[in-house]
This record gives sequence, C-alpha cells and structure tokens, in this order.
Amino acid sequence: MVPLKLSLASFLLLSPWLAAGELPRLEIKNELQQCIAINDRAVIDIREIPILKMKIKILSETGSCGCKSALAKYNVYQMMAGYEAWVMSGEFTPVGREELQLPIAAQIQVIEYAKKIKITISCASLS
Repeated sequence: MVPLKLSLASFLLLSPWLAAGELPRLEIKNELQQCIAINDRAVIDIREIPILKMKIKILSETGSCGCKSALAKYNVYQMMAGYEAWVMSGEFTPVGREELQLPIAAQIQVIEYAKKIKITISCASLS
C-alpha cells in the first residue's frame, strides 16, 4: 500500500475532517443548472465553521431559470436513516462571481461527516 501524501495546505484544510475520521460526502441538487454551472467543490473549515467552497460559471441570468431576482437560495440537509434533517439555509447572489463560499452549518459539530450532506440550490423566494 502506498502512503497518502498531503501538502501542508491540504492537511490544514482537511484536518477537521481527518480528525472526525471522514471526509463529508456531498450531494448537490442544483435546480438552477441551466443558469449556474458548479464545477469544483470542496468543504473547508474556517474557524470551526464548515464552508462549501465551489467554482461556478454563469450560463445565463437566473431569470431565465424562473427566478424573480438575482438571488439564489440554498438549503443544507443531513441525511439520516430514513429522513433528511434540515441544518440551515441562506441566500446568495452568483452575479459577478467565479467562486462562492457558503456556510453549511453554524458549527462544525452540527454535521455528522459519516453521513451524506445534501445541498439544494434554487431561486430565492421574494416576500
């Protein structure tokens, strides 16, 4: 077996996940895939807050995907045995961005890394 080699930067980014014994398994349901393409994605830890870091490419305005504004919404769920547990949600704008960093929990301890994390991206609703 060949030992796994990590750069110092990779080790620092992955250390909370390695300490937990798992890397998070992500499922991203992008309901705006005709407007926003998600290319690279990773979960990083910034001051004990798990952050979804992803590169995006704007394919067309979110209005062509049925959105009434430039805002998009994301929801985070922890996949449990037989159900989805809601963790958090938020809004963001992809306008003028090539990379996004979105928190996926208020604390790193909220997420169980052995279980899948599901993130949905959709239009933000206007109140």
